[in-house]
Amino acid sequence: VEGMDERLPYSAVSKLETDSELSATDIHYEYPRIQKFLQQYTAKPGCRFVVGFNGPEGSGKRSLAGMLCRDLGKILLQVDARLLSATSIPFEDVLAVLLRECVLCEGAICIDNAEEILLDPSKNRILSGYLSDKIRIIPELIFLITEKSASFYSLVRCDSVFYGELAFPLPDEGKRKELWKKLANTTIGEFDADDCLALASKFRFTPGQILAAITAAQQSAIWRSSENGNVNTIDLYAACRGVSNSQLASLSRKIEPKYYWTDMVLPDDTIEGLHDFCSHAKYRSVVYGKWGF
Repeated sequence: VEGMDERLPYSAVSKLETDSELSATDIHYEYPRIQKFLQQYTAKPGCRFVVGFNGPEGSGKRSLAGMLCRDLGKILLQVDARLLSATSIPFEDVLAVLLRECVLCEGAICIDNAEEILLDPSKNRILSGYLSDKIRIIPELIFLITEKSASFYSLVRCDSVFYGELAFPLPDEGKRKELWKKLANTTIGEFDADDCLALASKFRFTPGQILAAITAAQQSAIWRSSENGNVNTIDLYAACRGVSNSQLASLSRKIEPKYYWTDMVLPDDTIEGLHDFCSHAKYRSVVYGKWGF
């Protein structure tokens, strides 16, 4: 970022650009309320806000912060607290530089992996000191991005600052189906509704993970055939397994299946029962959710 202290690693500090196939309400249904609230109160002089976004990776926390700042007409400076903690620069000096840059450009700051600050007593005390004693030299809007709500509540509160929190839960199966259909149709063309339901049922993904799987499937299809490049179901399932197994692969060895339904030698009624069992797992959310049983 232009003007930033040269000692800070570029990967730790950057301007957050908002360019997503997802709308704000796709990411979180409460976006209109949060947007209206911030528009009303950031217009008042002297107001300062600390907003905590918590949820799993890929749930859209950073994207929503970027969309809010875009609609408020503010530049958003993104900071990775985990990378900053790895530098040799004292945290108090780092924070002073970052807050100064935000105030000068009349922007907001988004602190990613904020657990590194909130759960460290000395860093928490430094940040809280700015919020209580140096409120004139901090930006109007600070986003703290964490995975768990408990981290946000460890921040020492100050009377001069308004605190709010928004949770980003894992989408339910119905919402995941809608996201699969919307993102797939936007990026790879018409997609079968049954395939969307199957993917939503088998993979409990966040919006970001769904988008990552579709992008990986596209790249795989282009690599396989640069002239055609049409994404098929095999590409999508392979990409989904890659996204879901990114951490598991370091702990175990994947076993490729060698046998299928046609290879099973069992009585017909047993095979039928197994098919029923699989259908029960596949359509469980439809029966208990959509149909209300």
